[in-house]
Amino acid sequence: IDLMPGPDPPAVRSASSDSAPSNSQIRWDEIQVVSKSNLHKRYLTVENHTLRYPNGKEFDFDIVVSPSNLFVSVVAFDTKSKTFTFLRELAQGIAGSMLGSCAGRYEPTKHSSIEQCAHDELKEELGLQTSNMVRLIEEDHPGILEVKWGSVRFVPYLALDCTAINNSGTQDAEELIEVIQNVSVTQAEDWAFEGGFHLPSAFSVLRSLKYLRENNLI
Repeated sequence: IDLMPGPDPPAVRSASSDSAPSNSQIRWDEIQVVSKSNLHKRYLTVENHTLRYPNGKEFDFDIVVSPSNLFVSVVAFDTKSKTFTFLRELAQGIAGSMLGSCAGRYEPTKHSSIEQCAHDELKEELGLQTSNMVRLIEEDHPGILEVKWGSVRFVPYLALDCTAINNSGTQDAEELIEVIQNVSVTQAEDWAFEGGFHLPSAFSVLRSLKYLRENNLI
């Protein structure tokens, strides 16, 4: 996969192109980033971005970024049992837990490709491996924008018919993860629509269900 994003990934496919109403009065392609500066850096990096609007006015915004601005979200599904495997993990913002797909940051110095990152996260977080990893967006897509006030994007994958491996000791020290097995299609879809997953996982699950139905796997 030839996708090596830096701090400034390609522009998202937005309403200014294919799906935009033809009578749009805002010149979206004329919005400029005038300057960037660091505000905070630890687990998350927050930058100040000064944007210049088409009318010349400038405004400052807090923007969340990461070194590669890209992560993967991997949904595991078994075509024989028709069940998913998810994880329950720490949600730091609420000091509680949420359900999700396995996910992790793409690191160009560590991963030879985006797909390798998906395989590594599947092994590290769920203790699974697969020979059938399906990318759920087009190869030339820069990734789904996680939130509008961030530059970070994600690529969703579907891992089919996984086998278990020993992943003891591969998780980061601060990670709290429980593996949730044998989740039915109905339950997964309900969780996605009812807010059981955080948003990148919900998107990945719904996109996985679309792929599975289109290919008569459920």
